[in-house]
Amino acid sequence: MPVFCSVKSRIKMIALTKPGLPNIIWFSILSHDHKPEEKIIAGMLRRFQATKDINITQVIQFYDNQEKKRPKIVEYR
Repeated sequence: MPVFCSVKSRIKMIALTKPGLPNIIWFSILSHDHKPEEKIIAGMLRRFQATKDINITQVIQFYDNQEKKRPKIVEYR
């Protein structure tokens, strides 16, 4: 069973990086998708801040991955 899924995961995170570098996309852990959005986002943000990619990131955006038309949930600068 996969841990993440670009279709089934509830939250999608996009880290917008410095110009010329590819943006980073993460999806929420499937086994955590029953938790409130705030708790999922806090966990994703904590894990991402522990990576070296945080040094090249300018903005982090979180989206509801199930509602494609819904605007972003939150944005961190």
